[in-house]
Amino acid sequence: MPPALELRKVGKAYREGEAERVVLRDVSVTIARGEIVVLVGRSGSGKSTLLNVIAGIDRPSAGTVVVDGTDLTALDEQARTRFRRRHIGFVFQFYNLIPLLTVEENLLLPLDLNNRADAKGTARARELLERVGLGGRGDSHPERLSGGEQQRVAIARALIHDPALILADEPTGNLDAETAASVLDLLDTLAREAGRTVLMVTHSREVVGVADRIFAIQRGALVERPR
Repeated sequence: MPPALELRKVGKAYREGEAERVVLRDVSVTIARGEIVVLVGRSGSGKSTLLNVIAGIDRPSAGTVVVDGTDLTALDEQARTRFRRRHIGFVFQFYNLIPLLTVEENLLLPLDLNNRADAKGTARARELLERVGLGGRGDSHPERLSGGEQQRVAIARALIHDPALILADEPTGNLDAETAASVLDLLDTLAREAGRTVLMVTHSREVVGVADRIFAIQRGALVERPR
């Protein structure tokens, strides 16, 4: 089995008028299946850019991004979108649930996009809602849920299609300390039980505490930090 993620000399630069701004420089790392990795760094250091490159939303200026054995840099935009739907799960700071859909419908969305929203998928969605403590809320709309409950739905949604990689961008950043700890424990437990690989961007010390490895972006370079 290939690693969940390989970055090989990845660089990303943007043109700003006459100048070039280098955000990522020669970033290389291998993340094994089942690892939980945390990425820290000051605002504007390139953390979100790196997540976008890994997800295939942005193309790197140099280097290679390999997710679950597939070289994303060799794919066109349509193929990257299809790959992202099947192999990557997302957890966002502000949940990104669709307000017009019920909780269950939000959860089924990744399966629907992959033509897997059948009876088995519905059963899986309901099982996950039970696991995240929202078994009776499938018919509710997101506005009826607290922030912590919405993030629990978002975690279940990220896991439902069995992705090789889960990308989490400040997953507890919009929650109070007690709710954040509960949500983080849930993500850690469910991801490890399922053997999923997680890469989290965070400023939170509590999130750093669950990491197998910690990295920081410093002047465009990826630097591993001691635990």
